[in-house]
Amino acid sequence: FYMTYWGNVSPRGTNPFSYALISLIPIGACVGYLVSARVKKNLKSLMSQEVITLVVMVLAMFGAIIYWMQRQSDVWARLIYPAQAAFALLITIGLYQLARRFPLIRRPLQYGSVSLILTVGLILSPMTVQLTFGLPQFLPTNTTLNLQGTVIDFDHTIRFLGYTQSSNHIAADKHDITLCWEVLQPTTKPAVFSLKFVHEGQILADRTSIHGLGHFNSISWQTGDRFCDRFDIFIDDPDVPDDPPPAAGQVYDMLVTVLNAKTLEADWQATTANGQAVKYPFVGQVVSPAGDMSSGSGDVQQPSDIAFPNFAHLQSYSLSQPPTAGTTVQLNLLWAVDQNTPDSWTEFIHLTGPNGSQSLGDGIPRSGNYPTWAWSAGEKIADQWSLQIPSNLPSGDYTLEIGFYQPATNQRMPALQAGQAATDNSPVLMHFQVP
Repeated sequence: FYMTYWGNVSPRGTNPFSYALISLIPIGACVGYLVSARVKKNLKSLMSQEVITLVVMVLAMFGAIIYWMQRQSDVWARLIYPAQAAFALLITIGLYQLARRFPLIRRPLQYGSVSLILTVGLILSPMTVQLTFGLPQFLPTNTTLNLQGTVIDFDHTIRFLGYTQSSNHIAADKHDITLCWEVLQPTTKPAVFSLKFVHEGQILADRTSIHGLGHFNSISWQTGDRFCDRFDIFIDDPDVPDDPPPAAGQVYDMLVTVLNAKTLEADWQATTANGQAVKYPFVGQVVSPAGDMSSGSGDVQQPSDIAFPNFAHLQSYSLSQPPTAGTTVQLNLLWAVDQNTPDSWTEFIHLTGPNGSQSLGDGIPRSGNYPTWAWSAGEKIADQWSLQIPSNLPSGDYTLEIGFYQPATNQRMPALQAGQAATDNSPVLMHFQVP
C-alpha cells in the first residue's frame, strides 16, 4: 500500500493523513500477532504452518535485501523492493489472526484481508515499482531524436545526446525534463548524473540520480545503449527551504555533469564530441518569466510612442535626472511584449548630436539576464540602463535613440514612432540641449 501510493502520486503529492490511514493495516497485523500469543499464552500456540511461513518469509526478506545490496550497492532507498512478497505475507498472517477475535465476521475478514493484501503486495505494488522505477526503455540505434542542447561526452564512456522539455519556461515548483544518453563503452566506474539550473554561480535547482532513475548502474552499461531519463527537478524544494526563489525576468543555465557515485566528485571529464575538454558543460537554458514588472519600473513614467512591430512596444520610460554633460543617468524602460520572437536581439542606446552618434549602451536587455527570445507575449518588462553622458559635449541639440539589432549582420529591427517608420530604425526616446 505504502509503495503503490507513493509510486503513483510521488512523495511531493502525498497527504500525511493518507499515510496515517494506511498505517492502520500493519498496526492491525501486529495486534493480530499479539492477541494470538496472549490468548494462547505463548507463541507456540501459532499453527505450525504459520510458524513455518513466518520463518521462511523473514529469511526470504533479509536474503533478498542482502542480495540487492550486493548487486546494486548505490541504490539505498530501494533496498526494500525485493521484500514486497515477504512483507505482504507477514501482514496477511497478522490480520488473519486478528480476525479470529471476531467470530461473527471471521470468515469475511480473513478472506478480505488475504485477498486485499496479497493483491496489493504481490501484484499491484510490484507492477507500480516496475513501471515507476524499472530499467529505462532502450531506443533503437537508428532512431532520430529531436533533441535540444549541446552534445557532451563524459570520460569517453557515455554521451549526453540532449534534452526535451514541455516548455523552457519555469511555471511551477517543479520542472519536467527528459535527458537522453548513449553509452560509448562499458565501464566499472560508478556514476551518477547531476542537473543544475544556475546563474552566476547561484544554484536555483539541483537533481542528482543514478541513470535510469536509480536502476541502471554504470556497471550494467553496454556499448550502444541509448536511453532517456524523464523526471521532475524541483524549483521550490521543501527539503531545502533556504534556497532562493527564481528571480523574475531571468535566464538560468542548465549544467549537466556526471559524478563519481561513491564520492560525488566530478571526476568524469567532460569533452565535446570531438574531444575538446569542457570545464563547465552548460547544455541549454531555462527561463524564469518576467510577468508584470510595471510596479518596479521607476517613479515618474513618461509615455512613449515607440513600437517594434510583431515584437514589443515601449510603454513608458523614466530618467533619474535630466541628462547633462558629465553626469550618470539611470534610464528605466518598461517594455510591453506583443509577440514572441525566436531570435536574440541586442539592444542599443545612442546619443546623437552635432558631432554624430555615439553608443551609451549596448547589450542583452536587463543587464544580459533576459534575452529577447525569452520574452513572452503579455509580459511587461522593466529594463534598467546606466548611461554615462560624456563631459566634453559641444553645445547643441541632442537626442537619445533606442533600438534592436543583430550583431552578426548589424541589421536593425524595424521600428515605428508615432505610427510612422523611424529613421534608420532608430526611434528617438527624448531630446535635450547642451548650452
